[in-house]
Amino acid sequence: SVTGEVEQKGPGPGAEPGESHRLSCSQVCTGVHGCVWAFTGVHECVRAFTGVHGCVRAFTGVHRCVLAFTGVYGRSQVCTGVNRCSQVFTGVYRRSRVCTGVHRCSRVCTGVHRCSQVCTGVHGCVRAFTGVHGCVRVFTGVHRCVRAFTGVHGCVRAFTGVHGCVWVFTGVHRCVWAFTGVYGCSQVFTGVYGRSQVFTGVYGRSQVFTGVLELQHTAGSSEGVGGQSAQYEPDGLHL
Repeated sequence: SVTGEVEQKGPGPGAEPGESHRLSCSQVCTGVHGCVWAFTGVHECVRAFTGVHGCVRAFTGVHRCVLAFTGVYGRSQVCTGVNRCSQVFTGVYRRSRVCTGVHRCSRVCTGVHRCSQVCTGVHGCVRAFTGVHGCVRVFTGVHRCVRAFTGVHGCVRAFTGVHGCVWVFTGVHRCVWAFTGVYGCSQVFTGVYGRSQVFTGVYGRSQVFTGVLELQHTAGSSEGVGGQSAQYEPDGLHL
């Protein structure tokens, strides 16, 4: 093991101006693979990594957060430039709560305050999408397809540039859930292979939409392009 001290570049909590403060850590790694603890310019954090893969917890420029990651893959909790958040993610992956520059949100918020589930630039909505207010489901591109595949082999569920359909595959092999650049599905994947739940640049929650158009719908049916209609309720997608 490695034992050392990391000198903070600022006073600790309650410290007088100019007072020096040192942070003791059991193991310190920076830019290292497979280490347990790493600290880099972080204050009063429990565990920190910076540019480290396969480690447990990471902090970088984050103050008083429980668990934080920056540029780290496959971790449970991530904080980046966020203060006093229990579970905060910024462009990160597979968490139950995703916040980006948002405080005190319950599920997923991006630039939105006090929303119950998912809001992006929208206030006071139950489920919200970017530039859309008070809609339930929103899609863009492809309408009302039950199952769609495109050059995909042996995988179960995937989305790629297709919105409002149940399952779509594109260039993904033998993965359980795969999504690429698609929003509004229960699980989202981007350029990831063979993973059960992996998110990249996506907000990883059951209902997250971005840059979408609102589907006009009536009881039990959904009207779309060319006057077509559908009367089904795909898994996790009740139109």
